[in-house]
Amino acid sequence: MTKVNVGDAVFSYAGSHIKAIGVVEATAVTRDQPKEFGDQWGKEGWFVKVNWHVLKNSFRPKYYIDELRAFLPKRYSPLTDTGDGKQVYLCHAGPSLGAELLRIAVDNNPELLIELEDL
Repeated sequence: MTKVNVGDAVFSYAGSHIKAIGVVEATAVTRDQPKEFGDQWGKEGWFVKVNWHVLKNSFRPKYYIDELRAFLPKRYSPLTDTGDGKQVYLCHAGPSLGAELLRIAVDNNPELLIELEDL
């Protein structure tokens, strides 16, 4: 969380789909974790302000794995080589994978170009 920078893209992956793309608006600050999280990580954590853009047409990276495989990081990839997501809270995708995911998102959501002019 402390490595994100203002302007970075963040992809929301849940239920095997990328459902939203966000732009980091402020660097991480310490904050008490939400009560909904329970006690699994301790009381204090990190908060990053993100401006989220919900995709009208979410997409499954698994369906695009042949295009994405060449961009997967060698270590700590957010996706397996079959296109399934890994169970992690936040991981670095790298600029190449991020650009390819963004291209796929725009192909499926052309209006996203206008919404994400800041990227």
